[in-house]
Amino acid sequence: MTLTETYKKLLCRVAGYYSQGNLYRLTYNNGEVSFSPAEENAPAPLILVVAREYYQEQVKSYPVEEKKAIDGLLRLEYARGPVKYHITDIANGSSHVNIWQFSPDLPKAKLIIPESFLLNLLLSNQEVLVNESNNQCLFVAKANQAVVSSLSGALIIDVERFCTSAGIALPQQTYQINQEQLPERLLTGLASCHLNKLLSFVNNFSVRDNTSLVKGFALPALLTGSLYLFISSLWLLWQNNDLQQQVQHQQEDVMQAVTLRDEFSQDLQQLELLGNFLTSKASKAAVWLIVAEIYEEAEITALRYSNGRFILLGKTSKATNFLAKLADNPLVENAKFDLPVRKTKKSDHFTISFMLKDRFTSGGEQNATSY
Repeated sequence: MTLTETYKKLLCRVAGYYSQGNLYRLTYNNGEVSFSPAEENAPAPLILVVAREYYQEQVKSYPVEEKKAIDGLLRLEYARGPVKYHITDIANGSSHVNIWQFSPDLPKAKLIIPESFLLNLLLSNQEVLVNESNNQCLFVAKANQAVVSSLSGALIIDVERFCTSAGIALPQQTYQINQEQLPERLLTGLASCHLNKLLSFVNNFSVRDNTSLVKGFALPALLTGSLYLFISSLWLLWQNNDLQQQVQHQQEDVMQAVTLRDEFSQDLQQLELLGNFLTSKASKAAVWLIVAEIYEEAEITALRYSNGRFILLGKTSKATNFLAKLADNPLVENAKFDLPVRKTKKSDHFTISFMLKDRFTSGGEQNATSY
C-alpha cells in the first residue's frame, strides 16, 4: 500500500457524505472508495461533505483587500446565519470571494465542506465537471480560481446553458462522472486540499470540541507521518547499502585496472629491453657475414668492436686489394686503415676498421672483442 492510499484510508475513517437526508460513510476497500449508509443515530463524522442542495453558493467582489475587513462585511451582509468563504483572488484593491451558506438541518460536524468545492479542486480554468447522480446533474466549473456550480433544472439542462447562466465561457474540456465515481472523486479532492483551505470550513465549537478535533486530525497525521518516516528510512537504508556495494565494486574494478596497468607496463618494459638486446646482437652478428666473404682473402688474427667500429687485424698478400674488397661489401661503410701497413717479404700486416650500415648499428656496447 502506497503512502497516498494509506492517507486516503485514514481520511475515510473521519469523513462522511450527506445527501437527500441520509448520512453515508466513506469506505476504502481494495483500492476502491464507496458510500455505505451510516448506522442509525450514529454521531456525525469529523469531516462532513454535503450535497449541493444543502447550501447556497455565490461569487462576489468587495472593494477591500484585508481579510478582517471581508469578515466584517460578511457579518453585516449575512447577519442571519454563519457563512463560510474563501478568497479566490485579490487585485486592484478588490477581493473576489467564494461564499457558502449551509442549511441549518445538517449533522453537527466539525468541518462541513461543500461537495462542489472538492470537485472543483481537480479542475483547471475553463473546465466543467458534470456529476450525474440521483436523477439530477450537478455542474461544477472553475472560473478565475472561483467555484461555480449549479444543479440542473428547468432552465439549466446542459453545459452550454449552465455556462450562460453562470456568465462564463464555454469549456475547453468537459468531464462526466456518475454516482459510483463520486466517492473516489470527493476523497481525491479532500486528500489534495491544503490545510488552510480546510480550516476555512471549521465550525464554531467549544474547547472540548477543539480537543476532539485536534485528536481526530492528530491520529491520521501521526500515523501518516510515522509511516512516511518508516518508509523513508527503509528507502534510505536500501540506497545507502546499494551505494556502498557500488563503491566496493568500483574499487575492485579500479584495483584490477591498476594491477593490469602495472603488469602491462612491466611486460612492455621487458619487451623493450629484449628488443634492444636482440637489435644490438643482430647488428653485431651481421659482421660474421662480412668475415665469411673475406676469410679466404686474408688470415684474420683478431676482430674487435670499439666505439661503434669493428677492427680487423691480420695479414694478406696485398693489403690495399683486401681493403678495396672489404669496402665493396654492401654491409660495410667507412672502411679504412687505422695503422700503416707493415710489409714483409711474404705478406702485408694490416689493421683495418669499418662500420656497418645504419640499419645494423645500435650504439649499444662500447667495447667487445672476439677471436
